[in-house]
Amino acid sequence: MHDVSRTGLRLAGLLVMAICIAHCGDSSVHVQTGNGINPTAGTFIGATDQGGALTIQVGSIDAIAFDCDGQPISETFSPPKEVGADGTFAFQFSDGGRKFHVSGRFTSNDEVEGIIDDENNQCDTGFQASREGGTPPTRTATPGPGATKTPTPLPTETSSPGPGETATPALTSTPVDTNVLTPTPTPTSTSTTGSCPTLITFTGTSTKGVLDTGWTGQGHNSTVVSEGTVTVTVTSCQHSAPPCGVCNYTGPVANKTGEIQSRRCSLDSAIPCTSDSNCSGNGTCKFFFGTYLPLAAGGVSTCVENTFSSGISGTANIETGTSAGAASLVSRVFTGVTLSNPCPRCLNDPTPNDGVKGGTCNGAGLHSGAMCDANGSSPNQSFGTTSLDCPPGSGALIASLPIDLSNTTGSKTKTLSAGTSPPCTDGTFAGLLCQCDTCNNAAATPCSNNADCTAVGATVCGGQRCLGGTNNGHPCANNSACPGSGTACTVPGAATAGNQCDGGSGDCIDNPQPGDPNKRTCGTGPSESFCGPVEIFRGCSSDAQCGVGVGGAPGDTCNVTRFRDCFDNGLDTEVVRASGVVDKPSGHASNPTLAALFCIGPTTAGAVNSAAGLPGLGRLELQGHATDNGTL
Repeated sequence: MHDVSRTGLRLAGLLVMAICIAHCGDSSVHVQTGNGINPTAGTFIGATDQGGALTIQVGSIDAIAFDCDGQPISETFSPPKEVGADGTFAFQFSDGGRKFHVSGRFTSNDEVEGIIDDENNQCDTGFQASREGGTPPTRTATPGPGATKTPTPLPTETSSPGPGETATPALTSTPVDTNVLTPTPTPTSTSTTGSCPTLITFTGTSTKGVLDTGWTGQGHNSTVVSEGTVTVTVTSCQHSAPPCGVCNYTGPVANKTGEIQSRRCSLDSAIPCTSDSNCSGNGTCKFFFGTYLPLAAGGVSTCVENTFSSGISGTANIETGTSAGAASLVSRVFTGVTLSNPCPRCLNDPTPNDGVKGGTCNGAGLHSGAMCDANGSSPNQSFGTTSLDCPPGSGALIASLPIDLSNTTGSKTKTLSAGTSPPCTDGTFAGLLCQCDTCNNAAATPCSNNADCTAVGATVCGGQRCLGGTNNGHPCANNSACPGSGTACTVPGAATAGNQCDGGSGDCIDNPQPGDPNKRTCGTGPSESFCGPVEIFRGCSSDAQCGVGVGGAPGDTCNVTRFRDCFDNGLDTEVVRASGVVDKPSGHASNPTLAALFCIGPTTAGAVNSAAGLPGLGRLELQGHATDNGTL
């Protein structure tokens, strides 16, 4: 491997890349895309987002080589890296002490696309290539930085679905918290006729993606619900007609008929609204992000409601499909109804989101037994289908957490840094660094450094503050500074650590998987057993702890074993990454993946905080379907 200093590498200096994917004789790797196309062996010629040349030899991934700033970087893999059954590939390697990540997919027999990025975000780029003999795709870089970012949290569960690497310009400035999924527009034709879009819609899917919550690893690999649709308005584009180039958007706005009716009263989501006057005594009129999200991990369950706390803003390249956005959520967390059914369910509604209440609310909640229109489903059979017509009971509320869902089709990173990252407070990680904590204020604002706290009028990320009494939220050094009954000078939530691996720091190792290139796992354990094939969130040591006898799924046995997941080892310069995927639109539709990293605050339930590891980091890599209303 060519060992060179990487300090001089620049994104604009990325000139030439080549990925060698050679046949490996008896290799068992089977390349197949999600639509069933098996790419035959051959050479693919294309380009990177920055205009650099790209060559791919199709077979098993045998080697990679590319130039940054004229300096060659290369690595040969033995054995070759595998390609997943869905046509995706993801691998990483180190050169000169820096990690490089490569991921992509074969979109057809003649097309391949993906992303290359390094841990310092200096040599990041997407790429696209076509089979030799066809027309090589060209990529035009769009100017400007990625999405702006703001800290905030959110709780999650179990099942698997950094700064913006996409070639999209910066988001339009909206004076709000930055968090939430930015809908990715679908590119319109490069014809000079037709019109640029005025609306873009993004719908998150439940079957693929990554949702990881908290530092213990028990809340990693969580599932999300389907039909999480958000619509935004396009306010301006680079060009007035196709090719439109980079467009600015704001939102959210009302979804079209046939999508989730997302504007509801904040304290009773069964009530649709267009203004606060429709919600007398039931809060304010808010846009919800999807329906209720059921989560279960570490023997506890929660039901999560997500609403936009302010506007969404961002940019999207209509032709390339890249996007970067900012949005703020509030995640209201409720204790789960049961482990198998964390949220009230909407049973037997034949057609989701048709505006007809054909189902019945089932489970403890505000409207148990009432009629409902199904809004979205979890891929986990036990969690089932939920509806905004079936909200949880208000007495079960344990947290209202701000979530920074700044997102991108590129890469998001968070890097531990001595002097800025908060120190871990759990004794097992004494002297080491943690990704997230909360500010020393009454709001317990989630933070990853002191700058996040000074921005909201606090001072120290992870600093002690008075809980309760007349000095509630004031910074303190001891209990005497906190007058009143039942007060304390402390930090809310679980004590923070880098991971809950048996080996502690150093035991969290890279374990990339197809569809989850950033996955890390405890090398020595714990190795844990779970029920399956349905309730893979329910821990067990024997078959008797699974199935209907304990309120579980019929036919489940104690047959799933896996090592605990993790984010990091608490070490200076260690990086956690979330990876998006650009999908070039066709016919005003695309299937991008949006990436986000965010800090999550604690709940008032100690069992939830201990199980997930809150306060802690959250990661979302959400695959979805995007459309726009532009014309050719």
